[in-house]
Amino acid sequence: MRRVSAREAHALMENEGYVYLDVRTRPEFDEAHPTGALHVAWLEPGNHGMVVNPSFVPQVEAVLARDARIVVGCASGVRSLAAANALVESGFVEVCEQRAGMAGVRDPFGRVREKGWRDEGLPTSVAE
Repeated sequence: MRRVSAREAHALMENEGYVYLDVRTRPEFDEAHPTGALHVAWLEPGNHGMVVNPSFVPQVEAVLARDARIVVGCASGVRSLAAANALVESGFVEVCEQRAGMAGVRDPFGRVREKGWRDEGLPTSVAE
């Protein structure tokens, strides 16, 4: 599985027909997401905090074929990496992971280590 920057993810969508799969929570997605993104949450509320969505792969299969070209993203790259690995393990073949997500990656002092989708100024939408 290839890990890509926000700009590379956008280029894959624009030039190679990739679909952006946002795996953040519904409120995060509704606040702002890459324009045209699909949403399937990787984590969901459980009895003791957030837990992996047990229906994640079937929910993705309901909207995307196993040979679909997919860029998986979240807020900073943690959830998207786990979700992308789950998709690859279940037989999806064209999966990339956007490593800095919407918010980017920051060091302990809040300095940007890698710009995310929003920091790069890429097309963003909100839920209506």
